[in-house]
Amino acid sequence: MLNLPEDFINQPVFISEIRKTFESLNVDEKQNLVLYLIVNENCEYRNINISIPKVDISNKQLMDLIERYILANLNNLLISFGGVKLKIYLNMDDRALLAIVKSSIDKFNIDVPKNNRKGYGSYINYINRINSLLGIDKFSIDYIDISKYKIPEGVKEYRIYNPQNRSKELEYLIRGTVELKGRSFCGIDIGGNSIKAAAVVNGEIELLKGYRWFPDDYKTADEINNPVLLLIRFLSAYIVYKYSYKDDPLSLGNSEVFEENASYKCIEKYTKDMEALINSDTRIFDGVVIGFPDIVIRNKVAGGETPKQRGIRNNSEIDYDQEFLKMSHLDILAKQYIKENGKVRILNDGNIASYVVSVEHAFLDENSIGNSGMFAHTIGTDIGTGFISRTGTIQDIPLECYQYVIDLGSLNESRYVPEDARSIRNLNTSISGSVQKYVSQVGLIRLGIKNIQNDNPKIYSSLFEKGYLQYKQIGGQEALVIPTEPVDKRGELTRYLIELLNNGNMEIEKTFLQMGEMMGKTMEEMKFFFYEIPTTRLISGGILATDICFDLFHKGLKVKYPKYEIQRLDEDVIKSPLLKKLNKKNRNYISAVGAVYIINREFI
Repeated sequence: MLNLPEDFINQPVFISEIRKTFESLNVDEKQNLVLYLIVNENCEYRNINISIPKVDISNKQLMDLIERYILANLNNLLISFGGVKLKIYLNMDDRALLAIVKSSIDKFNIDVPKNNRKGYGSYINYINRINSLLGIDKFSIDYIDISKYKIPEGVKEYRIYNPQNRSKELEYLIRGTVELKGRSFCGIDIGGNSIKAAAVVNGEIELLKGYRWFPDDYKTADEINNPVLLLIRFLSAYIVYKYSYKDDPLSLGNSEVFEENASYKCIEKYTKDMEALINSDTRIFDGVVIGFPDIVIRNKVAGGETPKQRGIRNNSEIDYDQEFLKMSHLDILAKQYIKENGKVRILNDGNIASYVVSVEHAFLDENSIGNSGMFAHTIGTDIGTGFISRTGTIQDIPLECYQYVIDLGSLNESRYVPEDARSIRNLNTSISGSVQKYVSQVGLIRLGIKNIQNDNPKIYSSLFEKGYLQYKQIGGQEALVIPTEPVDKRGELTRYLIELLNNGNMEIEKTFLQMGEMMGKTMEEMKFFFYEIPTTRLISGGILATDICFDLFHKGLKVKYPKYEIQRLDEDVIKSPLLKKLNKKNRNYISAVGAVYIINREFI
């Protein structure tokens, strides 16, 4: 007997609960749909079996739910693994089912020739970019009758972690960390608000330099690439001058170029001044590692669908695919500023952070990372996802967890534009019900405002008085927004909500409990696609930095998921020799400095 939730309009309806409901049906009440995804050119696969009710075309609510359920499963599968080809096995004689499946697939716009798709199609954009960089065909789909389905060979199943020699790989992980003498490296960590660069020379942290930026508003690829390249030049020139003349060319700490908000022009001026004073080659780095906030495959930025590229995507004066190629060639551009035989590595920023965590755990007396590895989440503006193993693993799949669809309900809140603080639509894709709006800074603000509006009208009114909220016309709709101009109020509002919590506010306490429960929903959905990875997570991020925030988040998780576990990354526990040299005030440079471990490993 099929028992559906009563309220899809005002209440969340979680995909995990619908999955359990469909799977619990009697054999004569349900049918199977198999999603067989060929992940890469080696024909490694992931195989997902979905139970759905027998289609009843007279039941429009059920038909709509089945389509949204299939669509969400397709979404979550593709943003996890990417892929070359999807084979869908189903009862081809069931015309109603076939129509639902094809209607879901149509929303991905697979046959559109150019990579300018929106919504679900944005995933096909980056999958095709990845495939193009790898020299393989565009993503495609086949429909096959389920009678022809055969259980595939387990040996070809794709695994995110498949070490060939654990002891040897662990040896190289540690050697890459400690054998730094005689080499010079540059590590760069690109974030949404700043770029952090570090120079490591002969095993010592020689220089740290940050650059403030807001890439969401940039209109060209050069605006993304040039600050990264300039920082490499700046670090190089500074070190060469200092070592050549035994002098600090900028009176370190007293120069305007080291101010937090130093402009591009300011840094460029000082760089050129130093280069003009130097008579020798400034290309001193043996290697550069750049952590880029996008999907990176085999040293190439391959996604192109992040919020940080939104301004370029929306620039009607350019061909975005052509402009994006400039970003994907960042490795080639950076190569001109290092030694002739030097190496450049471009990696996803989350991969670098996860690798550094693997390194630090290798130096602990008891390594808490299991043999199967574990996922780590950085809960910031979005929720970043990385994979941690004992030997250091660089994943080669998208793993865009923040875009997982977990809520098939809350339809009333999906009617708002994505920028509306009440909306559950993803800011990047406009897709409804994704993790971004439940477990992140965005989720904290959305849920916090909702709870305050419902239960504390006095504080809700004060949010407008303090300038944290205002109404604004967006796309012909009156939207409730957090101002970003002339001052970006999002960070200030986040700090205010946490201040309310510290003062005993029940609405924000409820918010963190809800976010913890949503973390559990996210982990449950990831378990469906990555069944081999334990349901333990390493959590970091500013909004969970205090004990009260983390404890409530953890409590919210445990209410519904007592067997799931989260551990907070203790940034004070730094064990590798190089990172121990970082002052606590510079701990936000951990990824930039730790990135050099990755490139140094290649020289051993």
